[in-house]
Amino acid sequence: MTTSTEQQTLSQQLDQELEKWKTKIDEAKLQMHLGAKEVEQELQPHVNELENELENARKQWNQVGESSEGAWKELEEGVKLSIKAMQRAFDKAQDHFPDKDKDKS
Repeated sequence: MTTSTEQQTLSQQLDQELEKWKTKIDEAKLQMHLGAKEVEQELQPHVNELENELENARKQWNQVGESSEGAWKELEEGVKLSIKAMQRAFDKAQDHFPDKDKDKS
């Protein structure tokens, strides 16, 4: 049985995780705009996937507060799966980021 305190702690952790992903998506968008046109074309599908996964995670997370104990655990797992999917998409997108070290010469 999940206590209210455990739910509150987990809620804070997941809120922070979703905010971290918003920042990473913003970074990917910046890299996309800094890169050449071909880099932008390579990154756009990954950024779209990240935004879709973030939206799905936020929707699931918003449902958690309105859910019963059993549904709460199920939704929590769904949010965690969305976060893992975002990590995979971000890793793929990062392969296409312009080389940040080029400007340091």
